[in-house]
Amino acid sequence: MKSFLISLFALTLAVAPLMAEEAAPAAEPAMDHSQHEGMSHEGEAGGLFAHPYLAVKYALTQGKAVDHEGETVTGEGGSGFALDLGTMITEHLAAEFTYSTASNNLKHGEHEGTGTFGAMGLMAAYLHHYENGLTAVVKAGYLNEAETIDVHDESTSGSVSGLAVVVAGEYNVGGHNEVLAEYEVPLFETAKGSSIFVGYKHGF
Repeated sequence: MKSFLISLFALTLAVAPLMAEEAAPAAEPAMDHSQHEGMSHEGEAGGLFAHPYLAVKYALTQGKAVDHEGETVTGEGGSGFALDLGTMITEHLAAEFTYSTASNNLKHGEHEGTGTFGAMGLMAAYLHHYENGLTAVVKAGYLNEAETIDVHDESTSGSVSGLAVVVAGEYNVGGHNEVLAEYEVPLFETAKGSSIFVGYKHGF
């Protein structure tokens, strides 16, 4: 899993410069600290929501074996998408609302089925910017996840909630546009398991 994540992130970084070359010649240079100094809202009009951003992400879920109503259900790999709507609070701190949906294959003994998962929650993020356009990100927050498990002609629905942590990397491709890769680990029991995200982020 670690080698797959590293390869996926390396691929993202390899593609990013190509995207930057296709940008208009007058596009802003790669992100530097001056771009983020304005994200400290002290004394600015607009306050907390002066610098919103939107991220659109494709998800690959890893699956996990969990106890479901007294029986073990094993989640396998799946896919989905996610949206983050956030705002920069300072140059290094952000808050965001996140929503994701995914579908996994499941196994219960010899039987196979599917799981559908929809999660939403709030995240706090810390960002460390590098002069080469890279940004390292760590997030933590609270998620509530609705799940539907369909195995052996039986369907059950419920919800779980708890903390989740995310590590991520972002690369500026010009202006307020970035490509990103994330790895999310829920700290609660879910057959969806951990998730890898790749996507695009735009600041307004």
